[in-house]
Amino acid sequence: LADKRVRQLTDGPYQDHSIAWSPRGDEIAFISNHERDPDRVHNYDIFAVRVADGHVRQVTATKGCEYAPVWSRDASSIAYLAGVRELTTQESSAEDTHVWVVPGGGGIARQVAPSLDRRANAVAWAPDEPVVYFTVQDAGSTVLYRARADGSRPDRIVDERGVVSGFSLGSSRLLAYAFQG
Repeated sequence: LADKRVRQLTDGPYQDHSIAWSPRGDEIAFISNHERDPDRVHNYDIFAVRVADGHVRQVTATKGCEYAPVWSRDASSIAYLAGVRELTTQESSAEDTHVWVVPGGGGIARQVAPSLDRRANAVAWAPDEPVVYFTVQDAGSTVLYRARADGSRPDRIVDERGVVSGFSLGSSRLLAYAFQG
């Protein structure tokens, strides 16, 4: 910011979006579709670009779509939204998103809270514990859950009738959220 110089990190015929800095500051995770014909096949994956030299690596390689990556505080994992089935159409994923976690270096992802059969809308890591918070649509409301990244049973944090439209996590389990009742 000080010298206002801009440097492009990625290129190619892809739409790169949904960026998230690694807490170490060395990489930026992002969503992109690197299919042979990305305009025809809807298949977003998570990639990471090394800030120092622009080297891009693929973090997920699924036949579905990933969205909204967010790094854990220690950069060991990335939480994100994705469906549970493989690609369902060429134009869209056509299914509800759920919360997933993948190792930051890539590997096998695991679904967080697989017992919930509801659409997840947002996900964030707690700043001081290996827990993810996420919103879920449920019977006309949007409620806030928290769950350990190991897939154990989730806990409802804000479950009043209405809509949690945004939330932010502070240290020591402090939570701020916007709510429309």
